[in-house]
Amino acid sequence: MPPPPSGRRRFHTSSKKNKKVPETADDFLDAGIEYEESGDRWKPGDKQKALRFYNRAIEAYQSAIRLNPRSFDATYNKARLEYKVSQEREFVPRGELLGLLETALQSHRECMRLDPQNEDALFNTAQVHSSLADALLNSRDGDPTTLKPAAIEHLCTACEIFSKCLEKQEALFASYSQPPPAIDETMEQDQETGGVSLPGQPSDDTMADAEDEQYAVIQEPVTLSTILDTLIELLTTLSTLLPLLTSPSATIATAESLLSDRLQALIPSLPERQTEIFITAAVLRCAIAESLFRSTSDVAKWEEAIAQAFGTDWKWQESADALCAKSDAHASLASAVAEPALAWKHYAFSSQALGNAASLEPQKAKIYLARGDTELIRSRIECPQRTGQVRDVLRKNAGVFYRGAARLAQHKEADVKREAEVKEAVVRWENGDRGVLDPRDAIARDIVQEACDDEIFGAGIWERIVEASS
Repeated sequence: MPPPPSGRRRFHTSSKKNKKVPETADDFLDAGIEYEESGDRWKPGDKQKALRFYNRAIEAYQSAIRLNPRSFDATYNKARLEYKVSQEREFVPRGELLGLLETALQSHRECMRLDPQNEDALFNTAQVHSSLADALLNSRDGDPTTLKPAAIEHLCTACEIFSKCLEKQEALFASYSQPPPAIDETMEQDQETGGVSLPGQPSDDTMADAEDEQYAVIQEPVTLSTILDTLIELLTTLSTLLPLLTSPSATIATAESLLSDRLQALIPSLPERQTEIFITAAVLRCAIAESLFRSTSDVAKWEEAIAQAFGTDWKWQESADALCAKSDAHASLASAVAEPALAWKHYAFSSQALGNAASLEPQKAKIYLARGDTELIRSRIECPQRTGQVRDVLRKNAGVFYRGAARLAQHKEADVKREAEVKEAVVRWENGDRGVLDPRDAIARDIVQEACDDEIFGAGIWERIVEASS
């Protein structure tokens, strides 16, 4: 079942008071849980110390699995924690994300082997496939002709597993409304008088011996909100998959059916999540339009789809997340069209949406980072609207936004802070300040090269920086 962002935890609770060196599988499971909880406590203030605790937890879970290969809880916790670590950018050295995700995927497959119907394991396994696809699509290593098909395969698998998880959750939720089975009153009476002993029922002495060691599996019931979480993940995965497909018709039909039959039906029951539902639907409708454009080149229908997705039937203007989604939709269209004037128009819409989002959430660093990126892209479009004076203003604005992003991300988002600082330094370098970048900085190099791929900077800028410093 859907996590808070990095996976729901399945764990044991123990009433043991005296610590001891782990010996049994349950001992190592307990130790792993304690290490992991220590990592969670250290994570806000000392991420490297948190990572050390997480690694100890993974080792403890692995020890539990060696002693008891059938331990679902240890296998589940190990798989979930490996994925959780892979999603923290500060924990992952450059170039190692794909390897970590492959390891997490293998662990999740082991989890599925032990319990193929467990909805938590289904959900988390689908998430790993989706993250692997994203990592492949953004990878600078390897042949793009093989990376894209591999990403599509992972996305298709993720959709299949999310669908299976959704069906299981819906069946479980429906079962809650079924009447309970009738109770055998004779059996209940015999137990009360001590006349019948149930097979395997512990004696009073055995129960007394077990008082110091009690375990319980913690599982939450399926709710409509849980079902919505899974449905949103499925639809989000489809939104990523659709623009990559050369023949999207069947997938579009599936997506439209999920929108009309499943997503819309949840709106009356979950009014507090209406905005989230509308954003998911809008993003998917824009993805459908993009996939059709890539096969028909009909940009007018794509523009119409964006206008309808962010229409008058919901209050997207009052949500920063919705405005950011609208910005992304316009930016996707702008980056796909060949006509500079049309690209300029939609990047302007994208910039306007980000500005409105920033007014609603002025402390969100990622919005300012995106504003800086959008202004730099606009400054490089060759069209009549972009005069020399306009270009200079856009570049100046980009520097202001990057500095704002770095300031806002000071304590909570180290990766955003670093990216904003590097991009602002490149803007300054292009303006003549040649002492602001170290050509030996591998992280800065990767940030700049990724920005070049996104057409934020011109091709070859990092090579010019290196050459100028030698």
